[in-house]
Amino acid sequence: MEELNISRDNVYLSLVNHESSKDKLTDSPTRRFLDMDVVYSLSKPDPVGRNEWLSNSDMEKLGMTEEELYETALHNTMQRFPARIERLEEVLKHMMSYSDESAESLDLSEDYMFPLYFFGNESYEGGSAVILYGNILNRIADLFGEGFYLIPSSVHEYLIAKESDVNDSLDYLSFMVYSVNRTCLSPEQVLSDSVYHYCFKSNLVSVVSSI
Repeated sequence: MEELNISRDNVYLSLVNHESSKDKLTDSPTRRFLDMDVVYSLSKPDPVGRNEWLSNSDMEKLGMTEEELYETALHNTMQRFPARIERLEEVLKHMMSYSDESAESLDLSEDYMFPLYFFGNESYEGGSAVILYGNILNRIADLFGEGFYLIPSSVHEYLIAKESDVNDSLDYLSFMVYSVNRTCLSPEQVLSDSVYHYCFKSNLVSVVSSI
């Protein structure tokens, strides 16, 4: 990593799987968030480590503490990669419009038990950090008028389900996360085996289920 590329203006952050990443982070500034780790990178969020994550010596070159690095990287990430939430059907239709497959007949009613929402960034890539964006979770709860569940579908995005839609189907969400992580994703694409819950009243997010 060239020293010339290291500046406060181009540091970003991501969330990564703690267990699969911990051996790679022995010489890197990091912090825990729930059961995940915050990592720092240059140019854009990099949750799969395609570029080297910042090292402790890089942080020293920036003249920053980890707290300062976190605040700066979070600000940069929020500014350059704004959060996006929309119905999952709309995201899939958008993606299919660039392929030869027809998006007109897309129907998720038989694939999922209840409506799901995409929650990531506007680039649809490396969006694991959106869960850290200021009061974003509270704003989503205001939109729904209730709490909700966050389902990590990869290091790039989450799926969201309203509390009232899930009811007694938390086991289904847990199985869905576990199954997708082991059948559809490579190990570096897995963010977590957990399901998270955002409580509207307490304004807190927590781990509620993990296989």
